[in-house]
Amino acid sequence: MRTVYQRERARRDLIEHFVYLADNADMDVAERFLTNAQASFDELASSPLSGSPLTLRNPDLAGMRKWRVRDFDNLLIFYMPRHDGVSIVRVLHAAQDWWGLLGLDSVGWATNRPPPEKDFKTPRIRYQNGHPCPPDHHSCPSRPSWPHP
Repeated sequence: MRTVYQRERARRDLIEHFVYLADNADMDVAERFLTNAQASFDELASSPLSGSPLTLRNPDLAGMRKWRVRDFDNLLIFYMPRHDGVSIVRVLHAAQDWWGLLGLDSVGWATNRPPPEKDFKTPRIRYQNGHPCPPDHHSCPSRPSWPHP
C-alpha cells in the first residue's frame, strides 16, 4: 500500500475547510469533505502522476502537482509525488491566491497558462482564447463546460 504523508500546513488547511463547511453548510457536508479528501489522497498515492504539474520558483517544491478533492471541485490538493506515495503540501480553495501562496515560477503562472495581459486602467487576466477564468476554475459561470482535470 502506498503512503500518504500530510505536511503540517496541509493538516491545518483541512481543519480550516472542515470548520468553514460545518459553520456555513452543515456537519454532514464537512464530514463528507474530510472523507472525500482522504479518498482523493489515497487515489493520488496509487497514481501520483494524475495531477497537473506546476512550475514553481522554490526548488524545494520542484515536481509539485495539483488535483481536486473528489466532489469538492473548488478545493485543490497540492502534492509532491514520492517513491512510496505522495506528500500533501496544501489543500486550498481555487479562489485563493494559491499561485502566490505556493510561489509559482518567476512570471507567477503555471506553465499551462500564458502570462496575463494587462490593461492600463484595470489589470485583467486573460487565459486561453481570451477567457477570464483559468482552465482549472471549475465554477466559472461563463464557461460551465470547461474541462475538468
